[in-house]
Amino acid sequence: MSRTPATHSAYTLALRNFVVSCSKIYLEEIDRLDLLQHATYKLRDVADLYQEAKKCTLGALTYRRPEHRPQFRLGT
Repeated sequence: MSRTPATHSAYTLALRNFVVSCSKIYLEEIDRLDLLQHATYKLRDVADLYQEAKKCTLGALTYRRPEHRPQFRLGT
């Protein structure tokens, strides 16, 4: 079965990320817990990136208090 280069690249990256998060050497040693730990590892990684991006975004924004707030009156 033939895969596109993009698919092959994505699979290669996923495998490299798993190898970084798992300390086992042989394929037979890998079990369900290792896969769950990898998923947790990736979720923490994404959460950390999100928090860093959020800090950068909030640091770049400035809050300006509106000088005039419109008054709404009912029944006029």
